[in-house]
Amino acid sequence: MTSIPDARRGAASVALIFAACTAPVDDLRRDAPDVTITPITSADRLQLKGTAMHESGGVLFVVRHASGVRIGGQRVIDGPGTTIFRYEDGLVRWDETLEADLEVVRTQWARVAIVSGAFTRATTILGRALFSGGGFDTFVARNGLGVDALGRVYVAGRFQLSLDIDGIGATGVAGDDAFVARLDEDGRPAWILPLATAGRDAISALAVSPTEGAYVTGTLDGTLDLGAFELSADRPSPYLLEIDPFGRPVRGRVFDGDADLSVLVVDERTHDLWMAGTFRGALALDATYAAIGQSDIVIARVAPDFSIEAARYGGAMVDVVEAAALDRYGRLWLIGSLRGTQPLVPGRPVDDGLDGFLVALEHPALVRDRRRIGGAGDQIGAQIGVDAQGRIRFTGETDGPFEVRGSDQIPSDPGIFLGILDR
Repeated sequence: MTSIPDARRGAASVALIFAACTAPVDDLRRDAPDVTITPITSADRLQLKGTAMHESGGVLFVVRHASGVRIGGQRVIDGPGTTIFRYEDGLVRWDETLEADLEVVRTQWARVAIVSGAFTRATTILGRALFSGGGFDTFVARNGLGVDALGRVYVAGRFQLSLDIDGIGATGVAGDDAFVARLDEDGRPAWILPLATAGRDAISALAVSPTEGAYVTGTLDGTLDLGAFELSADRPSPYLLEIDPFGRPVRGRVFDGDADLSVLVVDERTHDLWMAGTFRGALALDATYAAIGQSDIVIARVAPDFSIEAARYGGAMVDVVEAAALDRYGRLWLIGSLRGTQPLVPGRPVDDGLDGFLVALEHPALVRDRRRIGGAGDQIGAQIGVDAQGRIRFTGETDGPFEVRGSDQIPSDPGIFLGILDR
């Protein structure tokens, strides 16, 4: 087993404490394969607990496994556990097998590898023993971890009653409250911002601007007093909040509807914010969108003044978006899954009802590329990123054989896949 340098060890361990749209489509089909797939398999079920992409082309991923693990046919580890892997230049390294009671894992990879999660009782990560004060310590949002250009770590999630990060605390209002915190390069918390109302509050995503702070989305149920202004909802409602690097709320907006806005991406060139997620019933953004199925996908671009352009996608059942990344041309690449018989984009071949998808958008209502990831249950815990060469790297978990449009490979076993789309 390889080891992480001390700087990585400290950062990783401290971070743990915490519609059918009528849009025009250019499918950009290619004759030659442009997608490469590396399968990760085991004799037993694998769970992808977290993935992070590095601009160098490396992939950091955390896998829970009940027995040995093979990557690209190479046996890399024996026995059960939750293991941190790094995949670079076709080589696999594993840094640590975590304790089995680590329940939720999120990863980020900037200058150092960072792992965050929730655990009960006690756990050990990268040589440091951590002990829980009670229940879970602590729930980090699915996309609630980020690092800015100065190496400062932002983490967002939820807590019950009180929260302590390395001696700095926050107090909630009700049983379920949300928080955002920033850790400096030495791992010490610079500030904690509780986001608490008398109802149940949650964080669903966080996006970090390299130099200008962070954005968070979540749900609130009641009045959220932020000092300079308030956000209020008389029923659980989604919201968007901007926070400066010093933990001060800048502006916010509440949306009327039932939505999980779990994907945020900052476009540093235009200062726009891309926001995506799922919604049920009706959701009011720039207009009111009505879901056709049990849940539909909404994709929105938010201007610096918080004005919004949005579009709805989805069919008659359950559609989910998992993660997103911006490429060098400013296009938003999304990865997710469909649970109906209607394709993400009208006019394309009908999918088999349990498919993953990979799409590129120039505008919320303008799809430029769409790749089907077909198989028996796809895209669980999926992630996506863009490396320095402009290649789209993506991961996901599948329950059986699958294929990706653009690849001539069809992995035959259930497991996890690492994909590269060479644009």
